[in-house]
Amino acid sequence: MKDKKITLIELLVVVAILGILVSILLPALGQAREKVKRSVCKSNLRQLHTMATIFSTDNNNKLIAYYGLNNTKQSNYFISKGNKYINFGKLYKEYPDELTGILFCPSETNANFSFSTSDNLWPPKNAGEKTRSAFNMYPYKFINRDDYDISELPSIEDMADLPLYTDNFIKSTNLDTRHFEGINAGYTDGHVKWFSKSSLSLSPLTSYGSFFSVPYQAVWDEIAENP
Repeated sequence: MKDKKITLIELLVVVAILGILVSILLPALGQAREKVKRSVCKSNLRQLHTMATIFSTDNNNKLIAYYGLNNTKQSNYFISKGNKYINFGKLYKEYPDELTGILFCPSETNANFSFSTSDNLWPPKNAGEKTRSAFNMYPYKFINRDDYDISELPSIEDMADLPLYTDNFIKSTNLDTRHFEGINAGYTDGHVKWFSKSSLSLSPLTSYGSFFSVPYQAVWDEIAENP
């Protein structure tokens, strides 16, 4: 009996079928990976809430949350800036080992907001370098400087039922480097909720230099109104 040889046409058909299967499976695999990363992001927000609560207990019920910059309602994601630990950096100073990694989102592709990149050094430095978190903090109280005292922060009672930290949406383009479809929001009571982009007033958002537009604050308002 002669061995049956595979013809070129048959080989091309097999390759075409494999290509079709790959094109079908890859998006599904990508979506599955994103769901896992989104879950890790939620877990990081829950752990961040735990550390914020511990900080509050150790600091007369004060929570790390504020806004500033030229009297505009700005959320902040900085850990260190210039020669100071600020914002989340105040948590990092108290609990450096516990904060390593959880201030970041595994879906993030922007090196400025990713963990330990050449554009976002880790551990944070307090001399001339900038380190950014992947999360925003709720713009509750206006303090127009970085060297604020802990006593000036809002209390845990002030923040009751409000969102505490979210995925960074300070600019609309920030969403396009992470979850794409929406954001995670962690609340002062510890629960984390997913908000789809289509359900929020996420556009248009302004960037630095031209003041933040009403829709930016409207996003926070919607998150606060729909815990």
